[in-house]
Amino acid sequence: MNAADTASGFDTPVVMRKLEAAGVDGKQAETHTAALHDGRAAKADIARLEEKLEEKMASMATKGDFYRALCIQTGVILAIAVGLKLFG
Repeated sequence: MNAADTASGFDTPVVMRKLEAAGVDGKQAETHTAALHDGRAAKADIARLEEKLEEKMASMATKGDFYRALCIQTGVILAIAVGLKLFG
């Protein structure tokens, strides 16, 4: 087991022993274990994705605020134009 296995909580020898105990051939157990290990997302990867998602959501909220203000301003301008047309 290497340091990356320990940090990620993935115990390669334990997984291989479990597969072999279930009747999986040694070479197949090794291959399955490697595939499982490669497919796991590290906590750091998940943290980076969470940060990107939070940034994206913050950006979307800012854009939403911008578009909402733009719509309000457009409505006010239209109301003034209609008012001037009717009463001006």
